[in-house]
Amino acid sequence: MSGIDLLFASSIGHERTHQLALFTLLKNSNLPETLCHRPNPTKVEWEPEDQLFDLALTDSSGKLPIEIKMWASLTDSQLERQSAFLTANNLSAVYVLLGTSWFESDDDDLREKTSGRAVRAGYVELLDALDGELAITAPMNAHITASSG
Repeated sequence: MSGIDLLFASSIGHERTHQLALFTLLKNSNLPETLCHRPNPTKVEWEPEDQLFDLALTDSSGKLPIEIKMWASLTDSQLERQSAFLTANNLSAVYVLLGTSWFESDDDDLREKTSGRAVRAGYVELLDALDGELAITAPMNAHITASSG
């Protein structure tokens, strides 16, 4: 087992692992469009706004902060700080809630606490977006499979 295998085997349940994976996919694929409905971002940021959010996309329509929770609660105080920032800057956000965090905040609760400025994404939305990404890239890679067989 390589060191990378050991690292991923021990950290798959950690938020930082998901943050790194999503950051890489948002920078190098069509995931901004399939998950966040933001095609062609000009910038993908790591822990923007003094670490208030985990990631952010910037495109011609502005900035879209992204918060990721994996087996951790989205606390009221964190949500209040983030919501105040969203309101002050007239922004919307995406909350990627995985593990138990998905069950702690439903769509209506999140919408209410952020004055309608946030949407919730979980495993279903993330897997659908990744599946959409595979559908987009599979035809482009078909020539590799055909020529290598």
